[in-house]
Amino acid sequence: MRINKVSNDEIIAILKYCLYSSTFLSRIEPLKSKILHSLSSNSLVKDFVKLCIEYKENYNQAPGNAITTIIKENISSDEALQGLLALADNVIYSDIETPENLDYGIDLLIKYSNREQLRRLIETIENHISNIDSVPEALEKVENFKPIRIEEPSDINLADEKLVEEYFSSNKKCLIPLSGKIGEIIRPHTYPASLIAFQGPEKSGKSWILQYLAIQAARRHRKVAIFEAGDLSAAQRVCRIYSQLVGKPWLPNRKLEVSKLPYPQDISYDEELHEMKLKIGYKLVPVLQEEDVKDFLESKRASILKNIRLSVHVSSTLTVKQIQTILEHWKKDENFIPQVIIIDYADILDTTTGKNEDKRHKINQIWLDLRRLSQEWEACVVTATQADSKSYKKGTQTLENFSEDKRKYSHVTAMFALNKSNAERRGLVTRISPLLVREGFIETSWEVACIGDPTEANPVKESKYVKGPVQIIFPEDNNDESSKKPRPRKRPTSKKKDYNVES
Repeated sequence: MRINKVSNDEIIAILKYCLYSSTFLSRIEPLKSKILHSLSSNSLVKDFVKLCIEYKENYNQAPGNAITTIIKENISSDEALQGLLALADNVIYSDIETPENLDYGIDLLIKYSNREQLRRLIETIENHISNIDSVPEALEKVENFKPIRIEEPSDINLADEKLVEEYFSSNKKCLIPLSGKIGEIIRPHTYPASLIAFQGPEKSGKSWILQYLAIQAARRHRKVAIFEAGDLSAAQRVCRIYSQLVGKPWLPNRKLEVSKLPYPQDISYDEELHEMKLKIGYKLVPVLQEEDVKDFLESKRASILKNIRLSVHVSSTLTVKQIQTILEHWKKDENFIPQVIIIDYADILDTTTGKNEDKRHKINQIWLDLRRLSQEWEACVVTATQADSKSYKKGTQTLENFSEDKRKYSHVTAMFALNKSNAERRGLVTRISPLLVREGFIETSWEVACIGDPTEANPVKESKYVKGPVQIIFPEDNNDESSKKPRPRKRPTSKKKDYNVES
């Protein structure tokens, strides 16, 4: 057979590093399978790199000029043998000099490997787009493409005082500086690279709490990225955000300027027993209108918007990888680097894993990816997850009330439960309790009762420590009590009046 000499200087340089640098081989060894897979279009280069890595694994050194002997001992095919021997001669006797800086060689190999991967991807896409019905498969191939990256060395010098100072100061940062009792239980866990989550049954206020945290962080000049994964439409999410920013309730599908809504009329709290009673009242309040938003945008309060970015997606289409791509786009084009990342919510995210993979493994992978996201961006990632069906009958959730896969508990920095009795669900109260935290001590019998006020679109107007559900007193309860009291009998009258009642 005719053997074509390899004249590409870049390839010769890469193979010289493989031939003579043990450190180079150690650096690329963790990505052996990915690199060899990317080089499969050039079988000679692939086999050469493979032999060098395997020699390093067995003898802890680079093969050097002994590569010709290694090739003869390991290659049985005469055609492959002759090709590899010719390639080895080209590398050994080449005049190309390789820099002593190994980062150059690593960068060269990564670029070459990714170029080969892209070539195969282009061929695959061209085959798919020839048939319009195969376009979704082509898009899936693009989405699943993962370039090869070699992690930087992570050796840490524990005696480096500057490094110690940097790490300690980093963990003292509070990225969501909440006030009140709710702040006492949540604030300590909102440091860089943290992942916190709220667990609750359906319609327990998960979206409201996440949005509340986002706005509180933005008001304190934190950069906040909000990802709506499909629980709400774009219109619903935008209107909800402006409802909290303006401080007026938003009522969809109702052409109302005012509405009668409940509000916390009176709160009584026993400091010793940590028991709370909440009296509910009703009043007419103005409903958020488009003009209110326009007025807000023209005011100084609109400056908060420079701290917020919003991305809305259809349910079960958003992946953590897409979130990563969007964040990188904001960083590059707008110099927007988030400190807080809100994802509403984790359970409806999609994965890039196989369609037939077990759902529990997909859920676990999502939470692993969220943890990595918090670490890579040094941000506080906040999300929510569904509790199981048994939580509907429980006054306070426990660790047993997870849904799908309990391994999500392993990946979070802190997990909080959103608890509501039937009366509390009607009465503007959400009790938040810690299920587990990675750092610090928790008292699981304590809960923080958060009193919301729909008339001001405020999910947390006041918060107090409680032990157990809040007693809710509704106006109709007072009417029931008054109805039991004897009423004086009215004297009969012969006069009758007709009233027109407009329904």
